[in-house]
Amino acid sequence: MNEYFVQSYSNPAPFFGDADTSYLLGFSAEDAMKSFRISYKHPCGLNKARLWNSADDYHKGKEPLVSWEK
Repeated sequence: MNEYFVQSYSNPAPFFGDADTSYLLGFSAEDAMKSFRISYKHPCGLNKARLWNSADDYHKGKEPLVSWEK
């Protein structure tokens, strides 16, 4: 299993969504994103998520491995 860093945004209701970051495990980046989408809990739902190998990659401005948008 690999550890990944994910940044997410809830659906904007009524003006802007909540942003959050966390770590998660997965066999691949796609597997980790799928698990994240299924387990995401917010009253307004998930609007966007991006996943990197590490928080370091995120802070260095590298492209995410996987992006998902509603």
